[in-house]
Amino acid sequence: INDKLQVNGAVLRDGFFMVRRSSDQAGFDNSAQNIDWNAHVRYDTGYYTHSTASNPDQITIDITGWYRISYNINIWNNDNNRQSIRKWVEDDGTEIVGSLSIAYARTNGQGEYSSSGNSFIAYIAASSVITVVTQSTRGSANYSVYRNSQITIERIDQ
Repeated sequence: INDKLQVNGAVLRDGFFMVRRSSDQAGFDNSAQNIDWNAHVRYDTGYYTHSTASNPDQITIDITGWYRISYNINIWNNDNNRQSIRKWVEDDGTEIVGSLSIAYARTNGQGEYSSSGNSFIAYIAASSVITVVTQSTRGSANYSVYRNSQITIERIDQ
């Protein structure tokens, strides 16, 4: 961790990454699907690798260590049926224990928006690919990941 002492005593730290959806991402159903991230907010290179154009769902961790991962996913239910929608974070295709969140959305036109998130710490190896996955628990579904959904990753220890 690269801390920099400031004159007023506050500590600035490198190792942050924040990305979000700047527009809605449609086409989600009852299969597990990754969320694409298309707008960088903060991107400390050397710690992470990410492209908003090529494989925008994949965030590569460049340095092994402990990370705080926080996300908030906004959902727009385009279906005429109620549904619960799960979200979780994967490390190289394996769900990170403790990363799950679930939200319930009513029918399109009546409480069709929902939001859920989570914040947790995990030990992540260098070259690991982090993805955020979402899936409806209904047999058939139609929903969008709404704009301003986001994920923040912070390296907190070696």
